[in-house]
Amino acid sequence: MTTRVFAEHACNTHSLRSPSPRQMHTRKHTHTHTRRVCDEQQHWKELTYLYTQYDEWDNAAHTMMAHAPIAWEHVLFKDVSIKVSNVEVRVV
Repeated sequence: MTTRVFAEHACNTHSLRSPSPRQMHTRKHTHTHTRRVCDEQQHWKELTYLYTQYDEWDNAAHTMMAHAPIAWEHVLFKDVSIKVSNVEVRVV
């Protein structure tokens, strides 16, 4: 994409509009479906990533602890544990 085309695209007012309710529903449905598939297929690192992207800190911490050999990342766990709202998870 050339610089001119990129600049025109960035200035397009259509791209600055907020998403419609239908688009938001589709995004939420896609996120829920992706989480379920990751859980069923045991993709623990990817599931942890999804939880952190959608600010579901309790679920991210639980997934990392339950599947530590695969999903554990020390620095990420430290960051997540600060943001956890469930006191039982925070004690760990």
